[in-house]
Amino acid sequence: MDLTNQICFGLEYAHKHGITHQDINPSNILVRSDGQAKIIDFGLACRTGCIDTNFLFPGTLLYISPEQIKGEPADERSDIYSLGMTVYEMIAGHMPFSENDAKTVLNWHLQQDIPDTRPIFPDLPDELHNFLMRTIRKDPAARYHDVSEILDELLPLAENSGLQAEPRYCRQSRMMGMFLVYQDEQQLALKRFIEEFSRNVNETGAVLRITHFNDPE
Repeated sequence: MDLTNQICFGLEYAHKHGITHQDINPSNILVRSDGQAKIIDFGLACRTGCIDTNFLFPGTLLYISPEQIKGEPADERSDIYSLGMTVYEMIAGHMPFSENDAKTVLNWHLQQDIPDTRPIFPDLPDELHNFLMRTIRKDPAARYHDVSEILDELLPLAENSGLQAEPRYCRQSRMMGMFLVYQDEQQLALKRFIEEFSRNVNETGAVLRITHFNDPE
């Protein structure tokens, strides 16, 4: 659940900047030792609404959307389809089709609807059932319009489950600069002041870095 939300936050960020990943699959989701998920390998990424003519199928066959197979424009909903396939495999441990030969997989993506997930995963929350059924739709118009819609459904579930829903990987460190000009006889007093200031800064979670310069004048 937490991983799914983290992936959604990453996709939401990319999509808001007009980027379609085109190859969401488990091998392109890096999970760090602290549990933080990263979307990697934007080698097939393109602008939203693009048609990638450099590849027969721009994506990984097991997770690719029907419109990518047909050579139609790819957008946010293409990534959403691949995300649904990825999460299905995360939950079930296998794909929703029984064979992995290319012809069978292509036919499934193009023609076969995802089976009702309730008999398969009876203990799954309603929100996740709805997520799987809406993401893995053959018609892009039948899927979620964007990842923000998905988060609107899944974030309350995560909060009720006590999981962290904040997009940790979207945090950006910022730096503030200032100059302190002093005379040699003031150095000892300033050192005590800076040590106390540094302790206060550290209590907020920020970090104070000190660099010494010689006045060129």
